[in-house]
Amino acid sequence: MLSISELNKSLNEEKMKFHDEFNPSIWESNKSKHKIDMKLIEIASNYVAYLDIEGFSIEDIIITGSMANYTYTDKSDIDLNIICDYSELPTNCLIWKIFFITKKMIKTPTKNLF
Repeated sequence: MLSISELNKSLNEEKMKFHDEFNPSIWESNKSKHKIDMKLIEIASNYVAYLDIEGFSIEDIIITGSMANYTYTDKSDIDLNIICDYSELPTNCLIWKIFFITKKMIKTPTKNLF
């Protein structure tokens, strides 16, 4: 049986493992695979439709987290960031930021990409 310290060490080693390449399930020649791009665009577009805000448009989509670097594990997910221009939205920016965070907490789309 593992002690708590041995378990923590094991978990930390797994978390800190660096790979020589990006996850090949997602990346090819350091660019995201086309099928992954299309799925992420679909997810982002569905989320924007779910927000139901007139005038909201996607400026960019960014993948962050362990799947966007060399520290991914078999438990890693894709952190998808949807970039928008708050100045194009009506009224107070803070209200929109709170709205987006709340909507995300209510419904975070989960898809199997690969």
